[in-house]
Amino acid sequence: THTHTHTHTHTIIYTRAQQVVGGMRVALLAVISALGPTVGHTTAHAPFAKYLPGFPPKYQQKIRQVLGKGLSCGVDSSPAEDKAKTFRPTDYGADPSGESDSSLALRRTVEAMLNSSSGSRDLGGATLDLAGGKYLISEGLQIPPGYDNLEVRDGTLVAADSFPLGGTLLLIGDANAVKGSANKNINVMSLTLDGGGRAARAMGVLNCQYVNIGPSFMAYGFHQYGVQMNGTGGCFIHHSWMGEVAPFAPKDLTTSVSNLTSSVISLEGSEHDCYVKDVIIWSGRIGLRSQNGANEIEGLHTWNLDNLQGGIGILLEGGSGIVRGSYLDFCPLVVLDPKSVIVEGNLFLARANLVVQASKSKTVSGLVVTGNRWWSERNKQFANDTIVVNGMINAVTDTVIESNTADSILHVTSTRATLTKDLPVGADQIVLDFSDHLLFNTPIHEAYCSINAEEYIGHVVNMRQKKPIDRSITVLLSRAAQKKGGQVTCTVDQSQRTQPGH
Repeated sequence: THTHTHTHTHTIIYTRAQQVVGGMRVALLAVISALGPTVGHTTAHAPFAKYLPGFPPKYQQKIRQVLGKGLSCGVDSSPAEDKAKTFRPTDYGADPSGESDSSLALRRTVEAMLNSSSGSRDLGGATLDLAGGKYLISEGLQIPPGYDNLEVRDGTLVAADSFPLGGTLLLIGDANAVKGSANKNINVMSLTLDGGGRAARAMGVLNCQYVNIGPSFMAYGFHQYGVQMNGTGGCFIHHSWMGEVAPFAPKDLTTSVSNLTSSVISLEGSEHDCYVKDVIIWSGRIGLRSQNGANEIEGLHTWNLDNLQGGIGILLEGGSGIVRGSYLDFCPLVVLDPKSVIVEGNLFLARANLVVQASKSKTVSGLVVTGNRWWSERNKQFANDTIVVNGMINAVTDTVIESNTADSILHVTSTRATLTKDLPVGADQIVLDFSDHLLFNTPIHEAYCSINAEEYIGHVVNMRQKKPIDRSITVLLSRAAQKKGGQVTCTVDQSQRTQPGH
C-alpha cells in the first residue's frame, strides 16, 4: 500500500483505525502495515505525526503509545525499488569517485542487466542505476540490439585519458540493424556524459524505436556528436544541456571556429518523428541538424558559434520540419531547399538570421515564417538582414512570410510588402518599386492597390514583366488627379498559389 499517494495512504490508515472498536492494537498494526517499509527509518516525506490530528481524540493517545518513535517516520508515497531489476556498478566493483577505471565493472553490470530477463527482449523496466556516482571509463558503454524496456540514469560517465579517439561513451542499438528494430522503449535521464575531448560521440542511438533522453541529460567533451540519432523513430530529447567543450572551459575554446567541429544534435537519414524540446546548446559548429521533415524543434536555445565564425544554430538539411519558440543567439537558422517548413514564434538575436539556401533545387515551396522577432540587442548595435537568400531561386510557391517584428536598424525583406506613395496632381500613372523590400529575385505575382483621395479615380495595375526582372508595379489611373493629398497604397506578393485556399 505504500505506493499510494499521500492522500490515499492517509485515507487507508484513517479508515482502518475507525473501523476497529475495542481492538486498538489490531488497528495500529494495520497503520504500521500501511506505512510499509518506511517504518523504522526516516524518509524525506512528511512524518506520520502530521496526520495524527486527523484521528478521533480518543484514539490519538493509543496511537502514540503503540507507534512511539514511529511517529517521526515518513509516509513514503514513491514506488518501492525493485531490487531484482536495479543494477548498480558499485555492486560489481566500480569506483564511484571517478579515480580509477570502472570499465570492466560497468561492462559486468550491463551484462547482468541484459541477462535478467531469462531470454526475453523485454527487460521489464530494468535500470542501470549509477546512483550518483562518477565513473571513469576507458571503453564505451553499449546496449546491444535485442533488448527493450530499460533505462540508464543518475550519474556521470567520464572518458579516461586512454579512451579511444573516435569512440562513443554510450551507444544504444547498432548501425547494421534494420530501421527501428534494434531496441525499443529506452529511457536515459539524469545522466552526464563527459567525453574528455577524446570521444567522437557522447551518445549514439541507431535504428531504435521510442527512445527518451532527458530530463537532466548533459553531454560535453566530444568532437563529432553530442547525440546522434539515425534510423530511429518516436523519440524525445528534452530538458537537457549540451556543448562540444565543457561548460567551464575558457571562453576562447567555445567561440573559436578552429576549435569547434561537431553537430551537437544530429537527426540523420531515416531518423524521424523526433521531438527536441527545451534544450540548451552552448558550443559546437552546428547546434542541431535535422534531415527529416517529421522532426519538430521547440524551445531550443543555441549560442553554439557566432554567425560570423561560420556557426549554424539549426540546420534543416532536408528542407522541411517545424521550428517554433526557439532562441537563435548570434547563430542562424539555415534551411536547404525549403519545402514544407514552419518557422514561428522564434527569437533571432543580433547576428542571428534565417537563411534560405538553394542547393539541389531552385524552388521554394510551402515556407511559412510568421510571428518571429528579430532583435538587434541592446543599443541596437548589430545591424543585420532578417532573412538571407543564398543561391539562385527561380520560383516561389505557397510561401507566407508575414506578421514578424524587427528593430528599425535591421533590414527586413519578405515575399509580401506594402508601399504607400503620394499621388501627384496631373499624374495619370504612378510606379511603386518594391526591390528593397522583397526577398527573392523573382517576379511579383499578385498586387492589390487602393487610392485614398477626395475625388474618384479609377485604376488598374500593370505587372507586365520585363527582363531583367523588375520588382515594381505601375498603377494606371483612369484620369489625372486634380486635387492634392491623394495617395495610392499597394500590397504585393511574390508567391504563387497552387491552391485557391492558400
